[in-house]
Amino acid sequence: MGADNNHYNQPRLLETILAKFQELGIGENTVTRDDIAAMDEFHLQGAAVSQELASKLNLTPDIEVLDVGCGIGGACRMIADEFSCSVVGLDYTPEYIRTARVLTHMIGLSDKVVFQEGNALHLPFENQSFEVVWTQHAQMNIANKEQFYAEIQRVLKPGGRFLYYDIFSADQGEIYYPVPWAEHPQNSHLITHEEVTSYFIASEYRREITENHTQRAIAALNAALEQAYSGNAPSLGLNILMQQSTGEKLTNLLKCLSKQKIEVHAGIYAKNDSRLS
Repeated sequence: MGADNNHYNQPRLLETILAKFQELGIGENTVTRDDIAAMDEFHLQGAAVSQELASKLNLTPDIEVLDVGCGIGGACRMIADEFSCSVVGLDYTPEYIRTARVLTHMIGLSDKVVFQEGNALHLPFENQSFEVVWTQHAQMNIANKEQFYAEIQRVLKPGGRFLYYDIFSADQGEIYYPVPWAEHPQNSHLITHEEVTSYFIASEYRREITENHTQRAIAALNAALEQAYSGNAPSLGLNILMQQSTGEKLTNLLKCLSKQKIEVHAGIYAKNDSRLS
């Protein structure tokens, strides 16, 4: 979900997944995106919302996309597979990048997707490198929002678009910990959606879409928890990434959403053609 290496680092994550493949009878040469869909998109509403948002970008094969905070690469693989784009996934957690590369190779998408370890505050790319920059549940761990969004603006081409799908503060007091992106308050850096909107306006972006996904996220999370309580949770689900704390973190997340302590918003903003980096 973000850039806190210690929080997300899970030694031998790849080996855990490969062992699960063997347990479930999934051959390493026959893995599909569907086999790992419940696990590899570490955000509310999962793969469905990624596909929905990607469809709003009118992606074509000549477009290059950067996913900042790509996790183990689910959205990158979806964009490459369904829209034939070239995609770069960047994440701060080495084990996520190692796992993303191997899974992408198994699924046969290594020719379209490249993964790179790196810092979202110092993106290792030239100015104006990408037509689209994409982030999902990435900024909650990043304290320096101004630098984060400035780096995204720097690597976007004029007229390029920035898509976000993120969790924001609703200014209703302290949230319940642990949550999926933080064990403790010092690892969580939430701002309001209004603050982000103000940044884009000041930076001369053009708003294309903004959407409040809070109620949809609550419904999806309720359904996932009910599935888990009934013993029908996917074997390859978010439990692979969050381990023993999965239930507690998702329950706290639902409480925070339901009590209006946090909100979920998506948006697409276009970089002004006349504003060169």
